[in-house]
Amino acid sequence: MSLWKRGRQYWADFTVDGRRYRKRLDTTNLQDAKRKERQLIEDAGHGAVATHEQGPKRLFEAVDAYIDGKRLHCSPRTIEFEEERLITLKRYFGDTPLTAITARSISEYQRKRHDAGKANRTINMDVGVLCRVLKSCGRWRAVADHVRNLPERQKPVGRALTPEERQRLFESAASNPEWEHVYCAAMVASNPRCSRWR
Repeated sequence: MSLWKRGRQYWADFTVDGRRYRKRLDTTNLQDAKRKERQLIEDAGHGAVATHEQGPKRLFEAVDAYIDGKRLHCSPRTIEFEEERLITLKRYFGDTPLTAITARSISEYQRKRHDAGKANRTINMDVGVLCRVLKSCGRWRAVADHVRNLPERQKPVGRALTPEERQRLFESAASNPEWEHVYCAAMVASNPRCSRWR
């Protein structure tokens, strides 16, 4: 890590995870420069800062670099899952420049996939992979605050049986000796005193 001045402005030059970062800190105050440098190093550790090195400029190149990096740390099944999600993303966006992938274009992708009948969970998984690709190139921070996941369906809330349904359940369970355990379970479940211990 090092700080230096170019003109009156401080600059930072540091390396995180083997990637070099060289950034202007937009300050002439040394203490402020040190604080900004620490924040930049933390952000770089989370993939939120573009490196000084020339990284991928287009989506297909960024995807290839991302998958290659994942192969060192992830199981083959994880890689396969990510590649499945990326097929749809690559088909939709094409080999576009990374700068063209904006919050608006991601929102448009979500809308079109939703209109095509895809489940919100599936769309969210697609956007999650795209997020990780952009983060690996230091391009996610510019859009992160404006991208929202779609709501996913919650598990349905159970419905209580009506008195008639409860009576029918007891009668059916009592009608067959092999269903004695069902009858006993129904009795315990319907007894308010017993339900406290479930």
